[in-house]
Amino acid sequence: MPHHSKLTFVPRSSRGLSYEVKDSQTPCLIGRDPSAQICLLDRSVSRRHATLHYEAGEWILEDHSQNGSVVNGKLAKGARVTLKHGDTVRIGTLLDHTVIIVSLGESETTLTQTTLGTQSTVVAYPEDQLRVVNAGEIWIGHKRLNLSEQESKLVRLLEAARGRHCSNEEIIKHVFDGVGTSSNVQELVKRVREKIRAQTGQDGSKYIVGYHGGYVLHTRPKR
Repeated sequence: MPHHSKLTFVPRSSRGLSYEVKDSQTPCLIGRDPSAQICLLDRSVSRRHATLHYEAGEWILEDHSQNGSVVNGKLAKGARVTLKHGDTVRIGTLLDHTVIIVSLGESETTLTQTTLGTQSTVVAYPEDQLRVVNAGEIWIGHKRLNLSEQESKLVRLLEAARGRHCSNEEIIKHVFDGVGTSSNVQELVKRVREKIRAQTGQDGSKYIVGYHGGYVLHTRPKR
């Protein structure tokens, strides 16, 4: 089923996943429930915290939670709020994101968030920000990385750890199905770093950093 609009939650900090939802994928459940399309493993988030709808050409966030959702700094508890391009949404501690809405035929790089007189503020992903969308794609800025399945598994594992150190043993278990060595991990990391440089011009070694027999992923280059 073709989509006409998509909404992306883009993290406001250098940590966290991006979440992309197409209108054909709504209603989209947000919460701790394992069946939620946007699953947030945070005790401050309800199991069925909120639902994202696309109705009559508009994106609507409907809150069902005990703690509420925060839209543009205002608490929305048990309410339906129409989301617009450039809005901010916070749910618990894991989702503190900017809303980017793209209609069919529009470009993410040219959308305008606010207009003040003749001055426009364009919402764009930072050119050096690595993000993993919930479809599993890996992007840096507006460039999607072309990685093998194994390379993608590595980046997704490290990103899901949200800055935590992943040991070589953990990487071998989840990426190599338990069969591999530290040398295999090192070679895989080397390939991903090289592809980041070749495809985006960014220094891959500043995204995937070796640390005590394992690796940590930085979603912005480590300075």
